[in-house]
Amino acid sequence: MKKGIFVLVLGLSLYGCGSMSVRPLDKGFSKDVEMKHDKDLGRVYLAPGFNFKGYDILFISDISTNAILPKKGINPDELAVFFKHALIEKLKETEVFPTVTDDVSVLSSKEGQSPKVLILEGAISDLQPGNKALRAVAGLGAGAVKAQVEIECKDNSTKQMLFKSSDRRADPGGIGLGGIIAAEDSEKMLMGTLETVAKAHGSFIKRIASNGKIEEATEDNSR
Repeated sequence: MKKGIFVLVLGLSLYGCGSMSVRPLDKGFSKDVEMKHDKDLGRVYLAPGFNFKGYDILFISDISTNAILPKKGINPDELAVFFKHALIEKLKETEVFPTVTDDVSVLSSKEGQSPKVLILEGAISDLQPGNKALRAVAGLGAGAVKAQVEIECKDNSTKQMLFKSSDRRADPGGIGLGGIIAAEDSEKMLMGTLETVAKAHGSFIKRIASNGKIEEATEDNSR
């Protein structure tokens, strides 16, 4: 991972500012729960009465990836690590959880301590680097970078699945600021798109903790 790129994207949120929510591909999420189309976070499921509150610790597990990229020079595993760190930062900012960490020791019971722990597991199910030339010349969605992420939250004690999301984003690049970004490589745009996914999860969790409501989209996004 290039440290300079990590700091630039995570700190300034430059890349990914043009990322749009699009309909998730039908992959990676359970058929046995009803997924609603949230206005900000693709497909989501919340267990009845669950609002993310009441937990001492949110543990972020390693992010897996089964995305295969045909383009050389882009490492899906490095993108998964980047996304995990972006999630940690964005979910800390919500202030819903006293502690947000990837330190596995929090899952071990300690004498005299019994913190409530919520476990977040995630997977990057699709990554598409798009076409740099089309982004720079055509714009308007041609050659767009795309990424899809599945997230699950489970109670550490009961192992009950309490939250699930499937979020897909596309960054078309192209004209204006997008044209400047398109001059850069697809890896940076994928990183920015994944950071947007992390930010969207933070906004959703903060909203649910505040009013407990999924805000369904008025119409499905079919792009």
